[in-house]
Amino acid sequence: MNFLSNEDCMRHLTLIRWDGIVLSPFAPNSKVYYCSSSKFKCQSTGKYFNAKTGTIFSNTRISLVVWFKAIEILRFNKTMTSATLAMQIGVSQKTAWHIQNKIKQHLPPHNSNLSLQISTSDSEKLNMLDWLILHKDNG
Repeated sequence: MNFLSNEDCMRHLTLIRWDGIVLSPFAPNSKVYYCSSSKFKCQSTGKYFNAKTGTIFSNTRISLVVWFKAIEILRFNKTMTSATLAMQIGVSQKTAWHIQNKIKQHLPPHNSNLSLQISTSDSEKLNMLDWLILHKDNG
């Protein structure tokens, strides 16, 4: 699977986050309804959500395609400048700086071989780097 569109990214993010069983981030025991365009509704709270809710991708207008490219690039070069990252992912330096800092907040310590963890809660973490590595090897 190539991530050429936000729809591709959302489908994959939904798959790795819930593995087929969508849980509401507002009430995990609530029934969840599929709406449209990768949106879900929590029956208990009446709130709408998607796979980005509660992750570093929440409330961003930056394309998931851009985020995924940045994560893949920063996986190999954690010390890259935001100006260089901006040129590689096609955004402004300010936007690249924002993305880079958000990602760095979730990087493991420098001496660790652990993967990038994107926290959604203490009990749920998305292992984005392992996912990207798997995608790269299988795609």
